[in-house]
Amino acid sequence: MPVRVQRKRAWLRFAMGEKTVRESQSTIFEWAEATFGPARSIVRLLGRANTEMAELIRAVTTPGSPAQIAEEAADTAIVLCCVATMAAATISFEGGAPAASNPLQPAASANATIAELLAELVGRPRPIRTVTVLLRRAFLYLESVCEACGTTLTAEIDKKMATNRQRRWVREGGGVGSHTDGADEHHIRIEGEAA
Repeated sequence: MPVRVQRKRAWLRFAMGEKTVRESQSTIFEWAEATFGPARSIVRLLGRANTEMAELIRAVTTPGSPAQIAEEAADTAIVLCCVATMAAATISFEGGAPAASNPLQPAASANATIAELLAELVGRPRPIRTVTVLLRRAFLYLESVCEACGTTLTAEIDKKMATNRQRRWVREGGGVGSHTDGADEHHIRIEGEAA
């Protein structure tokens, strides 16, 4: 679907009173590029995804709330949307997630999948099909994390992007920036995409 049509539909849903505008891979990537500038490389984005993944692993292995765990899964998915767009892969946010009663196993599996994706992309071009399969697998695991926390990845992405769109960001050049809205006690470095 052309971006203009997606924007028009999103605007119509918003204008008709829908409280949450549904995010997509393209709306997330457009926001990230407009906010931080173009990302330098797909490998750099995967490095950022790895950072977000580490925060998710930390959240599931320490006493934390299911809401915090789901938010970290959304952070990781937001970065992976940018990776997918740079790789010319299309990712669906819905369907087919394996059931999990505990978020640790699917989080660990998502982590392993992101590491595999990074290994596949470093130093050699890979077929788009391989990259797409790995990205879809990572999204399914992140969806399982959210379901184990009583929510959906789509809902968490929409919530996090609503927060990100309200924040004030400072560009630091080369796709790097930080938010300065006081939402956290310290500035967060963003490398090419959303925190």
